[in-house]
Amino acid sequence: NEKERIGELKNLLNKILKEKNSKKNILIISHRVTNRIILSCLLKIPLRDVTTFMQNSTCIDLFKWSKKHQNWRVYKWNDDSHIPKKLK
Repeated sequence: NEKERIGELKNLLNKILKEKNSKKNILIISHRVTNRIILSCLLKIPLRDVTTFMQNSTCIDLFKWSKKHQNWRVYKWNDDSHIPKKLK
């Protein structure tokens, strides 16, 4: 069931986010919908509002925790600059 999967993902994210002040890097490889759910959780945007955000195949999203502002910042969103132009 979709709601259960979203709940499982949110639980996993909450577990990861408990260590946001550590100096660890976390790599999550996922698909478009999962990326949107992550965006919703990190930036506290309702899921219904992030469904229109673009997520190209093989794109990179980069978030960093700001200790100063005590929130997540988006440093890269939907970045596919690593793909040669002829393959886009």
